[in-house]
Amino acid sequence: MKNILSVFVTMPVGGAEIFWLNVLQKLDRTRFNPITCCISDKGVIGERIEDMGFEVIALHRMKGKGFDIRAVRDIKKIIVQRQIHIVHMHLYHAGMYGRIAVMLLPTAVRPKCVLHAQNVYSKVKPHRVMINRLLARHTGAVIAVSEAVKKDVLKYDRVQPEKISVIPNCIDFERMQVGLTSEEARERLGLPKAGLLLGNVARLVEAKGQSYLIKAVSILNKEGIDAKAALIGGGRLEGALKEHARSFGVEDKIIFMGERHDIPFLYKAMDIFVMPSLWEGAPLSLLDAMAAGLPSVVTSVGGMPEQLDNGSCGVIVPPGDSAALARAISGLVSDERRMKEYSAKCARRAREFYGSEGVAGKVEEIYTGLYE
Repeated sequence: MKNILSVFVTMPVGGAEIFWLNVLQKLDRTRFNPITCCISDKGVIGERIEDMGFEVIALHRMKGKGFDIRAVRDIKKIIVQRQIHIVHMHLYHAGMYGRIAVMLLPTAVRPKCVLHAQNVYSKVKPHRVMINRLLARHTGAVIAVSEAVKKDVLKYDRVQPEKISVIPNCIDFERMQVGLTSEEARERLGLPKAGLLLGNVARLVEAKGQSYLIKAVSILNKEGIDAKAALIGGGRLEGALKEHARSFGVEDKIIFMGERHDIPFLYKAMDIFVMPSLWEGAPLSLLDAMAAGLPSVVTSVGGMPEQLDNGSCGVIVPPGDSAALARAISGLVSDERRMKEYSAKCARRAREFYGSEGVAGKVEEIYTGLYE
């Protein structure tokens, strides 16, 4: 049996965290013993994983600014004490601390390193590029969540191509099946019963582009379409986005719902899922929308075109273009046949390519391949 140490900084509700939550439940426990390590705190998902009976260790490090050498020491200690065979690191800081800890061990007892790359290089930070290049030689495998992410890992991190595997994010398909009608879901959630309800599930940060959705809602209402948008998620731009809605006169049309744990019901209440991101890796929220059978309008960034099979399952528009977003939404609303077609196609694609059992099997192949 191989002992796996999966390292995060913390585990809020996010794509990387939900990925690990889903994969954990499908790993072959006769072959792999997973331990989750949070450098800072466990976070919401870390606590959920722990409640499911998996071991989660919180180091309570990285509380201040600057490099925390104590985090390296603590990870190194866990590797030795638990006889870790593979360290699976998620996102930049976990990848840095985890690989440095492995490097400081004697060669004979070093575990294999797997880096999980979730994001494209939207803004290139030279120091991060340099660190990733230096640590690449100590990385046995890289998992990229999309071809777009793989392209950036090759370009900036200069990882050997044979080390990189594209494994998409995954979903618990059955979790997204809700036995309610759209009307019943809206009533349960206190959402408006009438009108077109657009939905977006993402952190309220610049990358996610919610300001363009707000402007698109304004355009749609001026065209006579009673459109509202539910923004599910929290973030530092919440105040600015509320002001943005006021400036366009749609403050009563934009519903800020904060972070939620009843996601399947929210998707059931929506008519169209909208992801207006300016840059992306491969958002889990789009996969959830697909599993829920929601027609989607997304921007042509990161792995989203791949997820929607380059437009066969939804509409793809340029980023940063509210008018294009509004046109795409309006076009869908006026074409019921296409709405139903997208709904059926995306649900089939979600089940076929993004189920957690199949993705967990691919992760197991990466682990096994490191010791062949």
